Amino acid sequence: MITSNGTVTRTLAGRRIDRFFLPVETARWLCEALRQFGGMTVFTFDREGPGELLLESIDRLSTRILAWVTANRPWIQEVNPLARAFDEGAAPVQGMICGTVAEMRNAEAWLATSQYAGKIELHRTEYPTRDLSILDILPPGCSKGVALEKVAALQGVAREEVMAIGDNFNDLEMLNFAGRAVVMANSAPDLIHTAQERGWEITATNDEDGVAQVIESILETAGVQYGERLSH
Repeated sequence: MITSNGTVTRTLAGRRIDRFFLPVETARWLCEALRQFGGMTVFTFDREGPGELLLESIDRLSTRILAWVTANRPWIQEVNPLARAFDEGAAPVQGMICGTVAEMRNAEAWLATSQYAGKIELHRTEYPTRDLSILDILPPGCSKGVALEKVAALQGVAREEVMAIGDNFNDLEMLNFAGRAVVMANSAPDLIHTAQERGWEITATNDEDGVAQVIESILETAGVQYGERLSH
């Protein structure tokens, strides 16, 4: 189970396999540096219960991503100002800022040339029809793709045996690694274009159960092959 865009990996039973942190100094700097872009910043900590997600104002964030706030409400705590979250030295595994598409593209470009550029990894998701974008800020070298490659190696699974299904730009590294890359039909338009250029499979939309369709097709193929082996 790979979570927080690749910064934490666990077994399904909860045993930790891997974990990476944003240094406290970097996280504290981000609290103030990101204010200029008008979005809302959230930090994720690798701990259970309230305080796993820290932000300054639930109400302000709810105006942008109400469904996410509602789903994660039991784990959210407010800290104002947000920099106080690091007074006791606890380091987060991930930062996140959300805002309009233009705001987050500006934030990404600015961070990529900032004094902390070498100390962070940036992964952006976009939902153009809602004019909503989320910029994930991770420890350097972290991504879903890096984590997936490590898990595959740990399990002795070849790259060609790995399938990845994605719908946004923060899935790119994972899709690039997988032997079978699948993109949802309702993905960000630029990702659809990338999939077409690279010959990746495009499955149906979420509303059409696109993930289930891909998995079922694999199971059906495996069932036919298994039946053929039995018949011989």
